[in-house]
Amino acid sequence: MGRLARLMLALSMATCTAGAESAQPECKVLLSSRPQPAPIQTEFDEREPIYAAVTIADVANGPHILTARWHAQEGKAMGETALTVKAKKGRASASLWMRFPERVRLLPSSAREHWQLRVLVDGGLTCSATFYVWR
Repeated sequence: MGRLARLMLALSMATCTAGAESAQPECKVLLSSRPQPAPIQTEFDEREPIYAAVTIADVANGPHILTARWHAQEGKAMGETALTVKAKKGRASASLWMRFPERVRLLPSSAREHWQLRVLVDGGLTCSATFYVWR
C-alpha cells in the first residue's frame, strides 16, 4: 500500500446555524492548519494536519449526506468520508481534517503537489477547494 493510500481522515460534526432554502445549495470551504477559527491557507507542509470547515446553505431542513473527497495531484481520490448533517433553518456545517502518515525525510523536499477537496451534498458536487502540499 502506497503512502498516499494510507491517508488518514477524520470527521466530526459541528453545530448548525440559520439560513434560507432554495433548489441549489450554496457551499463554502475554508482550509487551515488549525481548527477554525484560524487563518485561511492554501499551502501546507505534509507534516501539518489540514482542517476544512464546510458550510452549506440554501438546503431543505432535515438530514443531508455530506461527502468529502480528497484528490491528489493526479486527480485520484485518496480518501472519502460521508456523514449525515442535519440542516436547521436551511444551513448546516461540518468540520473535517486529514493528515499524511509520518515518514522519514532524509533530504529537504521542494516538491509542491496540487490537491483538491471536493464536497458533495446528497450526491451532487457542491463546491471544492484547491490547495498545495509541500512534500
